[in-house]
Order: sequence, then C-alpha cells, then structure tokens
Amino acid sequence: MNEGKQTLSQRFPEFAQQIRKLSGNNLNFDALCSDLEQAKDGLARLEGSVEPDAEIRAETLRLRCADLEQELLAIMQQNIRV
Repeated sequence: MNEGKQTLSQRFPEFAQQIRKLSGNNLNFDALCSDLEQAKDGLARLEGSVEPDAEIRAETLRLRCADLEQELLAIMQQNIRV
C-alpha cells in the first residue's frame, strides 16, 4: 500500500475495506492516491521552510490535499453502494 493509501486509511479508517478493494482495481482511485501522496510529500517539505513564499505554497497544497481526500471519499462512498 502506498503512502497515499496509508494516509487515506488513517484519515478514514471506516473505509479500510473499500480502500483495499479499490486499490489496484480502479485506476482513477490509484491515480488520486498517488496525487495525494505527492501533495503530502510536497507539504512536508514546505513545512518549516524559510522560503519567502513557502506558506502560500503550503496552503495551496493543503487545499489540494483536502480536494483529493474529498474526491477519494466520494469514490469510496460510491463503492459501498455497489
């Protein structure tokens, strides 16, 4: 399980079964998890940075992470109904 999926499992433990089921079987889900992993990695690099625009870039990544989590949540919720 990649870091994005682990993050997702920690954030939404009630969807652990859906995450396992979708992982490797839904290319869109996998791509979004990869995007989440990249955004989280970028955010981790920016936190504590002294670069002049680091906080602005970090906020952009925080919003990106939140958007990705909502997209992934929608996919997981849809998967429950199927």
